[in-house]
Amino acid sequence: MAIRPVQIARSWENNWIVTEGLQAGEKVIVDGMLKVQMMHAKKVTPIPLQELQNASSQPPVKAQ
Repeated sequence: MAIRPVQIARSWENNWIVTEGLQAGEKVIVDGMLKVQMMHAKKVTPIPLQELQNASSQPPVKAQ
């Protein structure tokens, strides 16, 4: 994990077009960076945005 500047061509809602600063297949942390820094995380498990959107659209499960 490293902090690097990236070039953004444009954005639409939560979608960004990154044109410089990444290699093919690299991922970007877009949420939770403060938690990563506070916990001095050595490893981050990426969760694709699509999975997060699907999870948030499902009704919550009630504990019994």
